[in-house]
Amino acid sequence: PRRIVRYQNDWHAAQAALGWTHRFSKVWRLWTSLGYATRPPAINELYSQGQHQGVSSYERGDPNLMPETIGQGRLGVEAKFRSWCTLEVLGYAQWYDGYIYLAPQPNLFLTIRGAFPLFNYAQTDARLLGTDVTLRLQQGKNWRYRATYSYLRGDDLSNGLPLVFMPPNNLQQELTYQVMPNWTWGQSEIHKLAVHLHHQYTWRQNHLLDVQDLIAPPEGYHLFGGSFHLEGQIGRTEWRLWCRVENALNATYR
Repeated sequence: PRRIVRYQNDWHAAQAALGWTHRFSKVWRLWTSLGYATRPPAINELYSQGQHQGVSSYERGDPNLMPETIGQGRLGVEAKFRSWCTLEVLGYAQWYDGYIYLAPQPNLFLTIRGAFPLFNYAQTDARLLGTDVTLRLQQGKNWRYRATYSYLRGDDLSNGLPLVFMPPNNLQQELTYQVMPNWTWGQSEIHKLAVHLHHQYTWRQNHLLDVQDLIAPPEGYHLFGGSFHLEGQIGRTEWRLWCRVENALNATYR
């Protein structure tokens, strides 16, 4: 039925954080933090009722959603070996009272335009555990290497299930060569040249039941890419040239 529906919401958001850091020596540094926050539900989480054109799905909000309450803790350690090697490890945990998420439904929603996947906004108690490990290497002023491994696990504590839509574990690498050549030809000058090579591997999301989503999680995949960067000057005019390639091997992934 066509009718006007009105709601009156009166929410307040709070946030607090406490952190501590200590450097034991020139090599080791330790830091930790505790945090607390509340987040009211967004308008779309409350009142969505229709087709999401961007992803061809039908979304339904829940006007009875309550604000999320979040408690989090982080612990990190950094080790710097001389000037060429740095290792950083960060672990974190987050607990949610009333975690708001978009839950896939097993049935399709039928409209005069066709059948669409159905998603409902819902709330549950949840826990997120994760760690990031970053390695940085530097050889002189020209060569740099950076690798980051990210692990994340999300659990629906109320229902004893994995959380949906959690990013899978991934490894990202970048190798950079940079030089300041100061090449000149008359009034033309090139004073910076940089080449970057990128690689990313994404694992299959194994912490998810096949029945929780519309289709099973995809297999792991590699992505390769790179970029080329030049900076220079002609007279009093500065110029920059960038060229970037992503997914150079044209891998199929989701």
